[in-house]
Amino acid sequence: MTVTLRKRNQGKKTSLYLDYYHKGNRKLEYLKLYLDPKAKTKQEKELNKQTLQLAETIRAQRQIEI
Repeated sequence: MTVTLRKRNQGKKTSLYLDYYHKGNRKLEYLKLYLDPKAKTKQEKELNKQTLQLAETIRAQRQIEI
């Protein structure tokens, strides 16, 4: 079973979700984490970076659980 972190553009924000794939079956888990695709300041870019790291940590935990 694989767990993939994916992004979906939703207007002003980019939503992060996990895509589980096993033997032809897919399951989605939305993380309620969002990125700002128009980040310009250092603080906004750093917030996006931290959010991606958190999402990757969650993805790794789900992979270990399975």
